[in-house]
Amino acid sequence: MEKKPFLLTMFFITLFLLIIFCFIVVNDFKKKGISKSDIHNVTNVSVFYTVEKCASKYVSYLMSKDYKVIYNLLDDNYIDKNGITEDTVSKYVESYDKYYGLEINAMYQYKDLNIYYIKGKLVDSGMDIINPEKKDFKVTVKLDDKNNKFSIIPDGDGGVLDD
Repeated sequence: MEKKPFLLTMFFITLFLLIIFCFIVVNDFKKKGISKSDIHNVTNVSVFYTVEKCASKYVSYLMSKDYKVIYNLLDDNYIDKNGITEDTVSKYVESYDKYYGLEINAMYQYKDLNIYYIKGKLVDSGMDIINPEKKDFKVTVKLDDKNNKFSIIPDGDGGVLDD
């Protein structure tokens, strides 16, 4: 009979902690101002192709470990927020020892802005073509049409697209 009050107490503590956790997550989304309703699938083939090429270029720089170029591709707000310098950029981005091709599973646009979230896989382009190694890959690409440039936010959707 002594187990019943203990289990009941543990249940309420767990429930209380779960409620607090949910409250923190909801407030975090409100602070970011991003919700799934602000995001829609990219259907324009030209835009999809352009953003795919930007992301593929970023992946190629990750594989070559060209951190100076990677630093210049990173979004200015991301750099400022994380205090990144050219010397520390390698701590904030992944690097790869193999050649990977980018396989995009989904691409979303944030509102009507030129901000695109990509979810996909990096596929090992090595000898094993039957069962290639695949790694999850997420990145945000921001297009700057005026200056004909783009910038990158690594793993940059803030978890909004996680299912």
